[in-house]
Amino acid sequence: MDIRSKEQGFSILEILITIGIVVSIAAIGIPGLIRVFSANNFREESREIVNIMNEARTNAIASIKCFHEESLKEWIFELDSSSRKMMLKCASQSNPLTLLETYSQDIGDYIVIDTLELADGTPVENIQIHFAAETAQAKINNGAQKSFRMVFSAPLSGDQKTLCFHSVAGFPTLNDEALSFPCP
Repeated sequence: MDIRSKEQGFSILEILITIGIVVSIAAIGIPGLIRVFSANNFREESREIVNIMNEARTNAIASIKCFHEESLKEWIFELDSSSRKMMLKCASQSNPLTLLETYSQDIGDYIVIDTLELADGTPVENIQIHFAAETAQAKINNGAQKSFRMVFSAPLSGDQKTLCFHSVAGFPTLNDEALSFPCP
């Protein structure tokens, strides 16, 4: 009697079928995961813009001084859509023309600025918000305008948000959709 030992294992066909199933599931799931990560990063980066604006406002209200300067005139938030930078600057009473840049950050890769415009509908590439010391008072582009809106989107997820700012209120609002003027 011939007793043969039967080897245990998987055939090549079974391995190929398993690999095919795994690749199919990955092909279906990976684009969805990319959209989820893109949407999360978009939300984080849009909140970061609002946080830096609020930091300028808070620094002005609390009269936080510029480095070694003895007196504060204002804190300035600046957003430049062409260079994709946002900056936080301050000016002192003794030297108001010299702006000290305290913070600069690139706008993230997950945000595309679709619209940046003033209340009168004029498109602009640069917004400066000047927050006067010890007050919540703000001026947009040296007081020429009372409000602006910025509509931005996430290229991969398709999400859109609108950031609205009105100088009387003095703080930004972030909405989860593209809004037109007047912002709520």
